[in-house]
Amino acid sequence: MDDPSPSSEASTSTGSDGSYQEAWPSYLPTRSVYLTALEPIDAHELFPLLVNAPENIRLFDQAYVQSCPVDAAGLESIFTRHQYEPHRVGRAYTIVDIATRKPLGWVVLRPPASNTDTTPPPKPIISCLLFLPSASRLERGSEAIHGICRHAFEELGHETFESRSGTLEFNKGFGFGLLDVMRRQMLVKEESRESDLYVVRKEHWGYLKVAVAAWLDGKRAPPEAYHALWCLSLSSSKHQHHFLTLASGLQLHYLSNTRAHSAPKLVVSLHGFPDSAHIFARLLESEGLQRDEVKMVALDLPGYGGSDSLAHYGAAEVLNVVVEAIVQLKARYLRSTGEQECSCILVGHDWGGAISFRIAAETVGLVDRVMILNSMHVPHAKANIQACASRSQPYFAAWRSKPWKISLLQSACAEVSPVFKQLLKSSYIFMFNLPFPLQALSLGVRQFLRLCHRERSGSHGITTVSTAMSNGPGEAECTCRSLDGYTYGPSVLARARTKPPAVWLERIRLYREGLATARWVPNDVTEPYVVRYDKASVGVRKKGAFRYPMTIIFGLNDLAFDNRIVLDGIEDFFAHNTSTDEAELSKQSHVIRVPGQGHWFFASERGSKILEKALLVLLAGSGNSNTTKQVARPYTLPEAFEKEVELGEVTVATRASYSSLSTGD
Repeated sequence: MDDPSPSSEASTSTGSDGSYQEAWPSYLPTRSVYLTALEPIDAHELFPLLVNAPENIRLFDQAYVQSCPVDAAGLESIFTRHQYEPHRVGRAYTIVDIATRKPLGWVVLRPPASNTDTTPPPKPIISCLLFLPSASRLERGSEAIHGICRHAFEELGHETFESRSGTLEFNKGFGFGLLDVMRRQMLVKEESRESDLYVVRKEHWGYLKVAVAAWLDGKRAPPEAYHALWCLSLSSSKHQHHFLTLASGLQLHYLSNTRAHSAPKLVVSLHGFPDSAHIFARLLESEGLQRDEVKMVALDLPGYGGSDSLAHYGAAEVLNVVVEAIVQLKARYLRSTGEQECSCILVGHDWGGAISFRIAAETVGLVDRVMILNSMHVPHAKANIQACASRSQPYFAAWRSKPWKISLLQSACAEVSPVFKQLLKSSYIFMFNLPFPLQALSLGVRQFLRLCHRERSGSHGITTVSTAMSNGPGEAECTCRSLDGYTYGPSVLARARTKPPAVWLERIRLYREGLATARWVPNDVTEPYVVRYDKASVGVRKKGAFRYPMTIIFGLNDLAFDNRIVLDGIEDFFAHNTSTDEAELSKQSHVIRVPGQGHWFFASERGSKILEKALLVLLAGSGNSNTTKQVARPYTLPEAFEKEVELGEVTVATRASYSSLSTGD
C-alpha cells in the first residue's frame, strides 16, 4: 500500500441531507502506524484479514447490519459508501503499519445524528469501530485509536470521545487494549460504565495521553512522570524535597509541606511496600493541614524512593534508621510557642505501619501518638491465629470420633477459615521468600507490582504515575540538586540505572530478613528510647502492648489482610496494665473502621478526608503523653465522627466498645 503524503489536507464536507461534517485529514500519522482515508480498492487487501479469523465474520455482521455478501465485492461496496456517504455510514480510515506498509484493518468514525437547528453545528461525538485480525492483538490498533482521539481533542477541540461496540467481546476480539487503559485510569468518574461504551472527556485527556503513551512504551512510566515527582530542582507549591544524614552517613529523602520551617506539631509518615513518600501526597497537600503550627513530613524508607540503600534490612538496621530519623526531624522542626507544647504523631501504612507498631510497643518518649493505616501487628495476628486454632480443636476432636457428622467438620472449618483466608491473601509473601536467584520470583514480583499499581491508582491517579512513585528517581533526576544543595546518593543512582529504575529484589528483603519479628538491638542514638525487657517485666505487661495512645484507621476491603486476623481484638493491646495513667492512655486510643475502602484508602478522596479529619482532631488535643496532666486530657475523636457513624461511613471503637461492633465482613 502506498504511503500517502503527510501534507494531505483536511477536508470539510456537508452531507446531502444538510448534516454538518467535521474537518478530518486524509492522513493521520502515529509512531508505528498511519491512518489514510479508506478507498474502495482497499477492500481487496483488507478482506483476507476478515476471513482468516472466523470470529471476525460474526463481529463484521454485528457492525454492518445489512444485506450484503461477505466477500471482497461486498466489502468494496461498503467502502464505497464510506467514501461517498460519510455523513450516513461514517468516515473510515485504513490502518497501515509504517514498517511493512501492510494494512492492519480499518476504523470508522460515526458522528451522532446531526442537529441542523443548531448554529454553529455541535461538534460530533466520535464513535469508533476497530477491525483487526484477532491473532494480532498488538498495540498498533490501540495506537491508531489513540491518534484519532488526540486529533479530536487537540486539533478539532472536541469535548467528548466515545468508543462504542455491540458487545464487550467485540473489543476483546480485536485486541483493543486501550479500553483496559481507559478503565484503569478511571476516566469516567461516578458514572455507569457499560461494557459496550467507553467515554473520554476533554478534561481527562491529559491523563489518558500520558497513560497510553506509557502503555505503548511497554507499560513503563514516561520520563515526564519521573521528572515531575523526583526532580529536586523543581519548586512545588504543594511540597518540598529534603534530606537527612544519619550518624552512619546514610542519607534519607523526605517530603514536607511548604508552611513554616518550625512548628509545635510534627506529623511523620512512613509508607509501605511498594510505595514511597509520594503516597502521602494528598496528606501533604491537604488545605486543612496547611497551618503554621503543623509540620507535615513523609519519609522514604531506606532503599525506597530517594533514600539510600542498606546492606541489611533486618530489625536492628531498619528500626534504628527510622528512630534516628524521627529524632533528627524532631530536632529540626519542633519548636514550642509557649502556648502550645511540642508533640509528634507517627503515621504508618503497610510496612510503615508494621514499623510503627514495633515503635509503639518497644519504645518510650519518642513520639506522642501512633496512627496506623491498614497494617498488621504481628503479636496480635499470632494471638488471633492461635485463638482460631483453639476454637476449632473441640470440633475437630468431636468429628474424629463421629466422622459421619459433617456439621462438626463444617464448624471446625468455619473457625479456622480466617486463617486460611489470610494465608491466601499473604501468598505473595511466600513468593518473596523463595531462594535467590529465581527468574520466576522476578516475574512474580513484577505481576504483584502491577496489581498494586492498579489497586492504588484506581482511587487517586493513573497507573503510570503510580509506577513512577514506586520506582523512585530516574537517572536524569539523580543529577538534580535540591534547594539546600543536596542530591540523591550513589545507591539511589545505582537503582536508577536499572530498568525500570528500581531494584525490587532488594526491596522485598523487608519481608525476608526479620524486620517484623527479629529482636531489636538499639544503637547509641536509639538506645535511650528502646525498652529493655527483663524477667521481672514478663507477665506484668502483655507482650506487644502499646506504650502510646493509638489511632488505627482501617479500610475493611483490604486485598492483603483479613480483618478477623489483623484487626479484630486489636483494642486488647491498648490496655497496658492496671495503672491509672496507662488506663487513661488506653481510653485515648481508637479504631476507626472504614467500610468500602481498601488497602490504600487514604489515597482516595473519601479516605483522605477521614484521615485528615482524624489528624486535625488529634493535633488539636495532642500534648506530651508522658505526663499525667496531659494523659488526662480528653480526646474528642469519637464525637468528631458522629455524623459519619450515623451515615454508616465509619465506626469508631475504643477498648470498652469494640466487642459490640461489627467489622463489616
